[in-house]
Amino acid sequence: MITIVTSTLNAESSLELLVSSLRAQNDANFLWIVADGGSVDRTLDVLKNCKDVVTDVLEGPDHGIYHGLNRAIARVQTPYYLVLGADDILDPDAILNFNKAASTSNADFISARVRTSDGDELRPLRGSVFRYGHLAYISQHSVGTLIKTSLHKELGLYSKHYPIAADRHFVLNAIKNCEAVVEKLDCLVGTYSTGGTSNNRYYDTILDIFKVDYDLSDQPFSTAVKSLIRYALNLANMTSKKRP
Repeated sequence: MITIVTSTLNAESSLELLVSSLRAQNDANFLWIVADGGSVDRTLDVLKNCKDVVTDVLEGPDHGIYHGLNRAIARVQTPYYLVLGADDILDPDAILNFNKAASTSNADFISARVRTSDGDELRPLRGSVFRYGHLAYISQHSVGTLIKTSLHKELGLYSKHYPIAADRHFVLNAIKNCEAVVEKLDCLVGTYSTGGTSNNRYYDTILDIFKVDYDLSDQPFSTAVKSLIRYALNLANMTSKKRP
């Protein structure tokens, strides 16, 4: 069995597809813990009407998505957990494939392929850490990757210092300092929404990535220079995409 954790805030309009995808799973052997940060729309009503798939709803204000995830993770008692955003979708065999992998693996991360809502496909273990950061190891933190719960006993929960890139920090820190092992799961498990904060607050995301890479680096100056080069290349790419 695995536990799904989700952090929500005013997610009424997007939860329906996620809930439907959970109800459509060919393996219902999962728990779902939702931490809501104080929604003022009908998010809580939607969740309370989904007791067939929702295990627990944690209500109350939080300090952002990772604080919400931390609240949920503190309740996880299964060996692995899976992060889902309120606007993500799982394929029908996702839980089945994840449970099979979790039952035989001792890896710290078990990562499968995901598609994005933009139509791309992302895979784990794809190459350059300079280019992809933590996504050189895993396909996506949300939807695509089972995370060993006990890692948090060694590394702590997601850091409050990186409001957008705490997942990047956690994965890279685990691999660098705990020699965390990533297992590749050769299947497609769902759709990762690109409508989240990290994709829409571009400059804030770049700054958070810079902070993570700098803090984890053994050569801060070299890392800072490389990060500026990467920033310039990404900015040029973003600018070219905006041209008519």
